[in-house]
Amino acid sequence: MKTCSVCQQSFPAFEAYGIPEKIGRCPVCGGKSRSRAVAWYFEEQLAPRLSEGSRVLEVGASKVGVRYLRASRFIGLARHTTVDLVRKEIHDAIRPPHEFRKMDATALTFGDATFDFVTCNHALGFIPDFRRALREIRRVLKPSGEAMLNTPLHHGPTLSSTEVKARHPEYAEDYFVENGTAWHFGDDYLDELKAAGFAVRALQPFAGLSADELSRRGLKADEPLILARPV
Repeated sequence: MKTCSVCQQSFPAFEAYGIPEKIGRCPVCGGKSRSRAVAWYFEEQLAPRLSEGSRVLEVGASKVGVRYLRASRFIGLARHTTVDLVRKEIHDAIRPPHEFRKMDATALTFGDATFDFVTCNHALGFIPDFRRALREIRRVLKPSGEAMLNTPLHHGPTLSSTEVKARHPEYAEDYFVENGTAWHFGDDYLDELKAAGFAVRALQPFAGLSADELSRRGLKADEPLILARPV
């Protein structure tokens, strides 16, 4: 049996998903390997250091993030705020003290040093002015805060979606809808984070697990978590 650490359910097999197709989506909650990596960090590393009065900001939240990652086992007693350009049906499930705010990531209306933790996972590739979004994330972080800024990475330089389309005319539009309509980040991504005023570290929390354990839990040994602190 397989197990998903996001929804804590067991089932016979993970589903196929994505372009290109891969195996690893939970048939119960829809969580993928990257979702389970985030859940591990939240539960094991983040929740213990958050307390009542702590604030967490999620920029461009996924369905899994909205439905599951606001639970106390992931963020303790913190207040969770989700922002997105468009209000979607999934946001209707958010209840006080947590909240949804319709907002542009490049022009956040929060005050300086508001949040203890900011997560912007697999969203920067859809933001044309991603550098401005990074500066805004840094601005609203407390000096002692931390951001999780995961994104798909490829070997080579960061490319705009226009450049990727020119190099790969065989890629259908669905590829860009899933992987980034504005940017496809490369080996220079961490340098972009440093230029925005962050000290950066990259973790691979599942690198030491056996192949059987990775398969059972739907994890990837090389799944990266990219964490940044303001400097």
